[in-house]
Amino acid sequence: MTIFKRMAMVAVLMVPMLAAADVKIGVIDPAVAISSAEEVKTRNNTLQRALEQDTEKLKRLEREYTEMGTRLQRDGVTMQNQQRSQLEEQIEAKGYEIQSLRNSLQRRYDNDRKELMEAMGPRFDKAVEEVAKERGLDMIINAQAMIFNSESVDITADVVRRLNSRR
Repeated sequence: MTIFKRMAMVAVLMVPMLAAADVKIGVIDPAVAISSAEEVKTRNNTLQRALEQDTEKLKRLEREYTEMGTRLQRDGVTMQNQQRSQLEEQIEAKGYEIQSLRNSLQRRYDNDRKELMEAMGPRFDKAVEEVAKERGLDMIINAQAMIFNSESVDITADVVRRLNSRR
């Protein structure tokens, strides 16, 4: 049994016991809350614009790589050995360039996500805590661990409003 299934099972088994103990529970989807925050949306747009030029370059390189491969398949048999070898070397070099650019784009994206989560994490935690206090909640459960919850216990939208009010 996977950890997720175990966590879900424990959460499902705990909820009736907690309800009997008159514990007020809230549910949040952290991924939705954070991705819905205006600061995150703005930062995503900024990152997308910053990576746009390299992304277009990557698409161009991939098209060239494909065209070169098609040319090699189509004409390789009739090419002189030197021409075929030269084309194969160009294809290999283009493949390395593509991989290098992909890795660079991924690193830049990952670094931005890490910085964003480091900045948003404490703000998210504080927003959740404040919403929980306002609603008089004793416990907040991650929506991913729930099989079902009514909208009345979902605090995701309230947390997003709280995050957006602090911009």
